[in-house]
Amino acid sequence: MRPDINLPIAAGVRMSRFFALILAFTVAIGAGIATETTGAAADSTTPEQQIQAQVYGSCVKAGKLGTPGGELEANCQCEAQVASSILTDDAKQAMANGTFPGGFQGPLFKVDQEGFNRLVIKSCPGVRPVLTRQICDPNPDSPACAKLKQALQAP
Repeated sequence: MRPDINLPIAAGVRMSRFFALILAFTVAIGAGIATETTGAAADSTTPEQQIQAQVYGSCVKAGKLGTPGGELEANCQCEAQVASSILTDDAKQAMANGTFPGGFQGPLFKVDQEGFNRLVIKSCPGVRPVLTRQICDPNPDSPACAKLKQALQAP
């Protein structure tokens, strides 16, 4: 499910700048999870802690959810908590067994990309003004800003 707004992506499908921004964060998160959840650190933590650490690290490294020195770190911590709360049982089991990422083929999260984006917006109030600054301040009449405002008002 990709909203058809204004950024071109593969095969001519278009995506809002808002969802593209969130997608970029979660793609980086997925790449970090796949490469860094093996070894001794993975054995000594729960699956939720593994995901939280990876999501947080990827988010801070990307540096797009706020300014360093508090805002960025708080927003990244919130995003990490959202991610860890929606891990599938199969992903948790694979992490606990040490077969993640190599032997794991199923979905990582219980929701799709759009669902994850909405959960972050709903659960992380600090993300809202950051996205508004990044998306709506430069162009308040853009379709991406309208889509963000719609997501901010959703229950």
